[in-house]
Amino acid sequence: MPHSNQAPEARQILPLCEWPGSDRHELSYRAWSNPLVDVIIKNPNILGGTPVFGGTRVPVQTLFDYIAGGETLEEFLKGFPTVSRESALTALEQAKHLLLARP
Repeated sequence: MPHSNQAPEARQILPLCEWPGSDRHELSYRAWSNPLVDVIIKNPNILGGTPVFGGTRVPVQTLFDYIAGGETLEEFLKGFPTVSRESALTALEQAKHLLLARP
């Protein structure tokens, strides 16, 4: 990957890898730059490229909608058992970092 002067949390969507079972030229995309955490995936073949929690078809926006609607994290996790607590908390933490990094 080319060197970037941007802080990792300021980087945007980066190519990750070939999506299993897809055409060789199709890539999945990770919204965060940390290669150890596949929390948010953006793939044109999954919900038209809507960012989803890795390993699920649950849009990340759903978590934000639950929180904005006054629901708790527990209620979200009950409604979407394929999303792990760690993934939800990581998504919220990344959103916080992105918001706080804005000028």
